[in-house]
Amino acid sequence: MLVFFSCGGRKTSGYDYAAGAYGKSAYACFNEGDFTGAKKLYSKALLIAQHSDMPSLKARYLFNIGRVYFEEDAFDSAQKYFLESYSEFLFLGDTLSASSAAGFICLSYAGIGALDSAKMIADGTGTGGGAFWGMVRGRLYLNEGRPEDALREFSAVADLYKKKKNFEQLSLNCFLRGKAALYLKDFKRSRELLDSSIVLLDKTGVRYSRWRVLTGLSALEFCTGEEQRGVMFYRRAQECAPEGVIIPALEKVKSCSELN
Repeated sequence: MLVFFSCGGRKTSGYDYAAGAYGKSAYACFNEGDFTGAKKLYSKALLIAQHSDMPSLKARYLFNIGRVYFEEDAFDSAQKYFLESYSEFLFLGDTLSASSAAGFICLSYAGIGALDSAKMIADGTGTGGGAFWGMVRGRLYLNEGRPEDALREFSAVADLYKKKKNFEQLSLNCFLRGKAALYLKDFKRSRELLDSSIVLLDKTGVRYSRWRVLTGLSALEFCTGEEQRGVMFYRRAQECAPEGVIIPALEKVKSCSELN
């Protein structure tokens, strides 16, 4: 086993470097929408991290595998990894990362329809919680069919993301506000926000979530009677959706009753 010294003088094992290399490659796959590759590489990183001198690596890769499953809407699998990472983060005293894991546990419960459990976690863990928990609460409100409350939460944190120039989170924020506006039949505002979401994504290099925004634009076009444009955006969403992601059926998007 190789042992190196970091600039701070801490011994760094070859396991640390190997796990980090796999993790970096996995992250690139994730951003490109190669979820199969991301899970495979994160799993290798996790295996190597068991031998690392940095216990935080194990927690981090457990969480990251959960994130990949979450983006695939495989919420049961995602929850398993988030729960494990939550325990690891708490053991390490990393309360900030534990809070993030708890947020995704909450959203995973919501994804499988267990809203009572999701709200219990949000009420117990996410009181206050800054921008991240504001986004979590807003998404729960959308799941409950409360778009006005969701918009309030999303709008409250949008300026913070702007100030930090966190374009990835701002893109998600615009998408979710666009979704809420569509529920409220504020079609003009919904279009502005969904268009902004796409523009912001182009600044980040993140590709995996474009299909959601394009599906939203498709639903918006159908809602406003522009069926040809609705089909066009739907086809684009199909083209850029990561392998393994199941896009809502065209008839569901056409119904204008729900934005996934």
